[in-house]
Amino acid sequence: MDSSKFRYCSGGGGAGGDDGSGYGCDGGGDDGGVDGGGDIGGDGGGDGGGLVIVVVMLMVVVVVIMMLMVVAMVEVVVEMMMLLVLVVMVLVMMLVVKVVLKVVVVVVTVMMPDKQPAGDQPDEADEWSRRVSLENDEDDWCQYKLQQS
Repeated sequence: MDSSKFRYCSGGGGAGGDDGSGYGCDGGGDDGGVDGGGDIGGDGGGDGGGLVIVVVMLMVVVVVIMMLMVVAMVEVVVEMMMLLVLVVMVLVMMLVVKVVLKVVVVVVTVMMPDKQPAGDQPDEADEWSRRVSLENDEDDWCQYKLQQS
Protein backbone atom coordinates (compact mmCIF):
# COMPACT_ATOMS: atom_id res chain seq x y z
CA MET A 1 0.00 0.00 0.00
CA ASP A 2 1.37 3.30 -0.98
CA SER A 3 1.49 5.67 1.90
CA SER A 4 1.57 8.66 -0.41
CA LYS A 5 -2.01 8.11 -1.19
CA PHE A 6 -2.87 8.85 2.39
CA ARG A 7 -2.71 12.29 3.77
CA TYR A 8 -3.46 13.56 7.18
CA CYS A 9 -6.77 15.16 7.59
CA SER A 10 -8.19 16.47 10.72
CA GLY A 11 -11.71 15.38 11.19
CA GLY A 12 -13.41 12.41 9.63
CA GLY A 13 -11.99 10.21 6.92
CA GLY A 14 -12.54 11.24 3.30
CA ALA A 15 -14.71 9.34 0.89
CA GLY A 16 -12.90 6.72 -1.15
CA GLY A 17 -13.41 6.31 -4.87
CA ASP A 18 -15.76 3.79 -6.34
CA ASP A 19 -12.96 1.55 -7.22
CA GLY A 20 -11.15 2.03 -3.91
CA SER A 21 -8.51 4.27 -5.44
CA GLY A 22 -9.45 7.49 -3.72
CA TYR A 23 -7.41 9.24 -1.19
CA GLY A 24 -8.82 8.26 2.15
CA CYS A 25 -7.99 10.18 5.30
CA ASP A 26 -7.36 8.69 8.62
CA GLY A 27 -10.20 9.53 10.93
CA GLY A 28 -9.15 12.28 13.27
CA GLY A 29 -9.66 11.88 16.91
CA ASP A 30 -12.53 13.67 18.44
CA ASP A 31 -11.53 16.73 20.35
CA GLY A 32 -12.07 16.27 24.06
CA GLY A 33 -15.50 17.55 24.88
CA VAL A 34 -16.18 19.97 27.66
CA ASP A 35 -16.12 18.07 30.88
CA GLY A 36 -19.59 17.73 32.36
CA GLY A 37 -20.11 20.57 34.75
CA GLY A 38 -21.31 20.04 38.24
CA ASP A 39 -24.94 20.54 39.21
CA ILE A 40 -25.72 24.21 39.34
CA GLY A 41 -26.74 25.16 42.85
CA GLY A 42 -26.14 21.74 44.32
CA ASP A 43 -28.82 19.90 46.24
CA GLY A 44 -31.84 22.03 46.97
CA GLY A 45 -33.35 19.93 49.74
CA GLY A 46 -32.27 19.17 53.25
CA ASP A 47 -33.88 22.04 55.18
CA GLY A 48 -37.53 21.12 54.56
CA GLY A 49 -37.63 18.35 57.18
CA GLY A 50 -37.09 20.72 60.09
CA LEU A 51 -39.92 22.97 58.94
CA VAL A 52 -42.33 20.02 58.78
CA ILE A 53 -41.40 19.02 62.32
CA VAL A 54 -41.98 22.59 63.56
CA VAL A 55 -45.38 22.76 61.81
CA VAL A 56 -46.41 19.38 63.25
CA MET A 57 -45.31 20.45 66.73
CA LEU A 58 -47.29 23.70 66.43
CA MET A 59 -50.36 21.73 65.31
CA VAL A 60 -49.97 19.38 68.29
CA VAL A 61 -49.68 22.36 70.67
CA VAL A 62 -52.78 23.99 69.14
CA VAL A 63 -54.75 20.72 69.42
CA VAL A 64 -53.67 20.27 73.06
CA ILE A 65 -54.65 23.87 73.88
CA MET A 66 -58.03 23.37 72.20
CA MET A 67 -58.58 20.14 74.13
CA LEU A 68 -57.73 21.91 77.38
CA MET A 69 -60.16 24.70 76.49
CA VAL A 70 -62.87 22.12 75.77
CA VAL A 71 -62.14 20.40 79.09
CA ALA A 72 -62.26 23.76 80.87
CA MET A 73 -65.55 24.64 79.17
CA VAL A 74 -67.01 21.25 80.09
CA GLU A 75 -65.84 21.78 83.66
CA VAL A 76 -67.45 25.24 83.75
CA VAL A 77 -70.67 23.83 82.31
CA VAL A 78 -70.66 21.02 84.87
CA GLU A 79 -70.10 23.51 87.68
CA MET A 80 -72.91 25.72 86.36
CA MET A 81 -75.20 22.69 86.22
CA MET A 82 -74.26 21.78 89.79
CA LEU A 83 -74.98 25.35 90.88
CA LEU A 84 -78.32 25.25 89.09
CA VAL A 85 -79.17 21.95 90.78
CA LEU A 86 -78.21 23.46 94.13
CA VAL A 87 -80.45 26.50 93.54
CA VAL A 88 -83.34 24.24 92.49
CA MET A 89 -82.81 22.10 95.61
CA VAL A 90 -82.90 25.21 97.82
CA LEU A 91 -86.10 26.39 96.15
CA VAL A 92 -87.68 22.96 96.56
CA MET A 93 -86.65 22.86 100.21
CA MET A 94 -88.17 26.30 100.76
CA LEU A 95 -91.39 25.11 99.16
CA VAL A 96 -91.39 21.96 101.29
CA VAL A 97 -90.79 24.00 104.46
CA LYS A 98 -93.63 26.35 103.48
CA VAL A 99 -96.01 23.43 102.91
CA VAL A 100 -94.93 21.71 106.13
CA LEU A 101 -95.45 24.92 108.11
CA LYS A 102 -98.94 25.31 106.66
CA VAL A 103 -99.74 21.70 107.59
CA VAL A 104 -98.40 22.25 111.11
CA VAL A 105 -100.49 25.42 111.51
CA VAL A 106 -103.61 23.59 110.32
CA VAL A 107 -102.95 20.61 112.63
CA VAL A 108 -102.22 22.84 115.61
CA THR A 109 -105.33 24.90 114.89
CA VAL A 110 -107.50 21.80 114.71
CA MET A 111 -105.96 20.11 117.73
CA MET A 112 -106.00 23.11 120.07
CA PRO A 113 -109.15 23.71 122.10
CA ASP A 114 -111.18 26.69 121.11
CA LYS A 115 -110.06 29.17 123.79
CA GLN A 116 -110.22 32.88 123.68
CA PRO A 117 -107.10 34.77 124.69
CA ALA A 118 -107.33 36.48 128.08
CA GLY A 119 -107.82 40.03 126.84
CA ASP A 120 -110.31 39.36 124.04
CA GLN A 121 -114.06 39.57 124.47
CA PRO A 122 -116.01 36.75 122.89
CA ASP A 123 -118.03 37.56 119.81
CA GLU A 124 -121.81 37.73 120.13
CA ALA A 125 -122.18 34.68 117.91
CA ASP A 126 -119.82 32.69 120.13
CA GLU A 127 -121.64 33.88 123.23
CA TRP A 128 -125.01 32.99 121.71
CA SER A 129 -123.84 29.50 120.72
CA ARG A 130 -122.43 28.96 124.20
CA ARG A 131 -125.74 30.01 125.80
CA VAL A 132 -127.71 27.72 123.53
CA SER A 133 -125.46 24.76 124.30
CA LEU A 134 -125.64 25.53 128.04
CA GLU A 135 -129.42 25.86 127.98
CA ASN A 136 -129.64 22.37 126.62
CA ASP A 137 -127.71 21.04 129.59
CA GLU A 138 -129.20 22.26 132.88
CA ASP A 139 -126.13 21.55 135.03
CA ASP A 140 -123.88 23.52 132.75
CA TRP A 141 -126.50 26.29 132.60
CA CYS A 142 -126.48 26.56 136.34
CA GLN A 143 -122.72 26.68 136.46
CA TYR A 144 -122.77 29.36 133.79
CA LYS A 145 -125.26 31.48 135.65
CA LEU A 146 -123.24 31.17 138.86
CA GLN A 147 -120.14 32.35 137.02
CA GLN A 148 -122.00 35.29 135.55
CA SER A 149 -123.20 36.54 138.94
